[in-house]
Amino acid sequence: MKSEVLFCIQQLSAETAEKYEVRIWRLADEEDGVERKEVRLCMHSDANELAECCMLSRVRESLEKDLRHLHEGLSVPRRMKRYDKVLQEIGRLRQKHRRVSVQYEIEVTTDEKQKNAVQVTWTCNQWQAQRDANTGVYPLRTSKMKWDEEKVVRLYWTFSEVEATFRSLKLELGLRPVYHRTLARFRDCESIAKLV
Repeated sequence: MKSEVLFCIQQLSAETAEKYEVRIWRLADEEDGVERKEVRLCMHSDANELAECCMLSRVRESLEKDLRHLHEGLSVPRRMKRYDKVLQEIGRLRQKHRRVSVQYEIEVTTDEKQKNAVQVTWTCNQWQAQRDANTGVYPLRTSKMKWDEEKVVRLYWTFSEVEATFRSLKLELGLRPVYHRTLARFRDCESIAKLV
């Protein structure tokens, strides 16, 4: 059952009042014939989509810059050229940029002796389009079966605001980060945080 609900949430901050348009839909209430004891929602926000697209494009640019640097280094003296070392470096780059590395097919061409790399090429594959189609969408779950979609989303936003407020208060009081080594000091810090 996919019923889409569209509504606006008024988000007030100290500087500006912003409106976020949010589309939510309920996922199937049963899976493989077994009824769930929770409500699962998907929520899409244009503001979150924009932020996530910006983050992903920055990571993609960083990966492509590192791959270009690796490729250009193959023709520069005293830079990494051995085939196994180049593959190892590509593995490190994939690890460093793991959010987008699955979206790239990276190939290394070797010389006649199969010892040195002479070229590094990369292309985007179909994962990028699929990944980009899901930007701005994130799941919400609740055990409150009778709540409608809008109430669940508004409660989620309220929790986010409360958590941000507590983070701010703890920072102002100097309670973050917590570096306590003994249990007694940790309990003291915890009791002060509860008062906040």
